[in-house]
Amino acid sequence: MDIQPQRTGGEMEEIISRYQNMVYGLALAKTGSPDDADDVFQEVFLAYFQSGKSFREEEHRKAWLLRTTLNMSRRVTASTWRKKNVPLEEAPETPVLFREPEENQVWAALSALDEGYRLPLYLFYF
Repeated sequence: MDIQPQRTGGEMEEIISRYQNMVYGLALAKTGSPDDADDVFQEVFLAYFQSGKSFREEEHRKAWLLRTTLNMSRRVTASTWRKKNVPLEEAPETPVLFREPEENQVWAALSALDEGYRLPLYLFYF
């Protein structure tokens, strides 16, 4: 089992505070989503923490963080899940169809009701 050197808390806090805006901004620009940018941000600094890399110059550390951010952002944006996923506002309306015609009629009637009446009647019939 390989034991990798781990960074001290103070060192990580300093690195994160120095590069957090750069990493988050780049992740946000590449992914276009604040939620995905948050995930990339965490993954980048987790990878840095676990890597145990030492850098001769600060520019090398910065370049490594930028490259890692780009790679992880690309992984998020190229994922199959993201390509097939659309926000609920943009999802096309697909009709709900049941096996029995009576169930379709009841569903149509329930859909026309106010939301407060819909759930109890839905639970009763289905």
